[in-house]
Amino acid sequence: MRVKLRRLKMPAGQTTIQRERRKLPHNRARAVKSAAVWYAKNREKGRAYKAVAYAVRTYNLTRGCCEKCRTDENVCGFHTDFAQPLKVTWRCRRCHGAAQRADRLAHATALAIPINARRMNEQDNDQ
Repeated sequence: MRVKLRRLKMPAGQTTIQRERRKLPHNRARAVKSAAVWYAKNREKGRAYKAVAYAVRTYNLTRGCCEKCRTDENVCGFHTDFAQPLKVTWRCRRCHGAAQRADRLAHATALAIPINARRMNEQDNDQ
């Protein structure tokens, strides 16, 4: 969010300058290197992403509209199970972000309940 706000405050030509900087050889090499490191750490995810990209490029998989808001802008395939690389849900960036935040909140809430229950049990045992 901070990056987006910073980008909005920039002068009009500044974003084009940043885009040009990304194309410089040393910056490009750094990006390639960091991508290689990520793919080495996340082999299953990387294979799934590449499989979907190849399937879309070869017309074996068609890009759908967002399953939630039915828009066809900024739609990407998101994996629920990386073991099934071609089974994706098509969501726009906004809906996917909202779903991710809801999942994180649910996960954090699920983790917090046992901790609170454990604390209550400890307090009961102390009395």
